[in-house]
Amino acid sequence: MTLRHHTITSKVYSCIRDCNYRNAIQILQSNLEDGAPRSRPVLSLLAYCSYHDEDYLQASEIYEELLEMCPSSEQYQLYYVQSLVNAESYIDASRAAASSTISPSSPFFQRMKLLQAQAEMEQGLLSEAVATLVQCNDEDIDTVLSLAAIHFRNKDYISALEQYNVAQTIDDRSIIAYYIALCRYHLEEYGVALRAVTDIIDTAAGDEYEGDSCLYFNLKAAILHAMKDVKAAKATMKEFMDMADEEDLLDAVTIHNDAIAKFGTDPA
Repeated sequence: MTLRHHTITSKVYSCIRDCNYRNAIQILQSNLEDGAPRSRPVLSLLAYCSYHDEDYLQASEIYEELLEMCPSSEQYQLYYVQSLVNAESYIDASRAAASSTISPSSPFFQRMKLLQAQAEMEQGLLSEAVATLVQCNDEDIDTVLSLAAIHFRNKDYISALEQYNVAQTIDDRSIIAYYIALCRYHLEEYGVALRAVTDIIDTAAGDEYEGDSCLYFNLKAAILHAMKDVKAAKATMKEFMDMADEEDLLDAVTIHNDAIAKFGTDPA
């Protein structure tokens, strides 16, 4: 190893340690432009840094090049598909996942099939996504949530609710309880849904409000509107708008619902 190569490698790993992926990419690309060989170690670092810098398209292109060098590498197969999914290249992702040579006994198999199902779901290929998930561990939380998401997209709220209830036995995150309440809302079980989402909001209030809080308040307001209680819906949105004094806590849906609450008329 030359002194120059050692210096460049040291700089790159220093940037990675500091999560300064863009600088690491610039160093690696500059080195390649200076005539350095496109070796597997250099390309692996470049793909890794591109992915973590959220340049998923570039990462996928580099992982594709790495697969040409090492076609049997299960890690490169997985990272290639993962990059394509994050780049929203769903057709390419599903094709690459379907043609993967990763063995069912591999620790990467579950993740690959979940990515394939996600890519298929994003294309609206819901039956294909379900068939892919059948190959996954049915006790894995990601498998259960993926199945729930497919049923929800298919407007099969009863099946979605069943899967979210299973998920809640594995993971008690508030967001899962939210999706249970959302299914209840779509099934027009407004009383049950209202109690559930109110419990979620009350629990969140015991801690600091989290990033998903806008979802909870929006759902509560929507339920109250469905129940024709415009006054309570308006109070719910005001409570959240007063609490969310930072712009990044608000989204278009929240602002829209707040406007509905303000201009809605109380049927009573």
